[in-house]
Amino acid sequence: MLDPAAGWEPDVEEIARRLRPTTRLVAVNFPNNPTGAICSRDAWRALVALCDEHGATLLSDEVYRGLETDESRRLPQAAELSDSAVSLNVMSKSYGLPGLRIGWLATRDRDLLERLERRKHYTSICNATPSEALATIALRNGAAIQARNRDLIATNLETFCRELVETEGVVLLPASIYASELGPVPADRFRIGVDRRDPGAAPAALGRFLDR
Repeated sequence: MLDPAAGWEPDVEEIARRLRPTTRLVAVNFPNNPTGAICSRDAWRALVALCDEHGATLLSDEVYRGLETDESRRLPQAAELSDSAVSLNVMSKSYGLPGLRIGWLATRDRDLLERLERRKHYTSICNATPSEALATIALRNGAAIQARNRDLIATNLETFCRELVETEGVVLLPASIYASELGPVPADRFRIGVDRRDPGAAPAALGRFLDR
């Protein structure tokens, strides 16, 4: 329940209205995939409080945490804010090490951890020792690794449109050129017009670019 008109901010009141007595889990991810949006700290704390009040476990997918273009907007981990919330993370996203196949859950709910551990024993035996060793080294150097990856993101954000027009001849106009008398226009997306005959060539070219 992210509101695009509000910068993809979660509508906590709407989430509250949709909760049922049988709701046991609320799953979210910030920075959000695929929008990249990060909710405000007030909305984040309100969502955590709502789940606590309702008795629902908040499962927070935090695999992109550390890649925020604005580090000041980084949210506290859910497990830091609630005794029952669960924070999920992996080495494959913000650390850029998918080949290690290492991830983890963090929560202060010991009973839940024990249940998850028992369930894991039925699905896998253990992680590969080399993967655990390399993940440990990466985590000890996590700040530097994530800073490097943020630099890559910042560079790619600046060159994406330039490379697209130079390699495929597709022009993406920045959202900042649009305006509306009805109110602010979101500046974090591009538009695809479908009002011309045979528009398929441009999306196909964009697809080739993204598949490179």
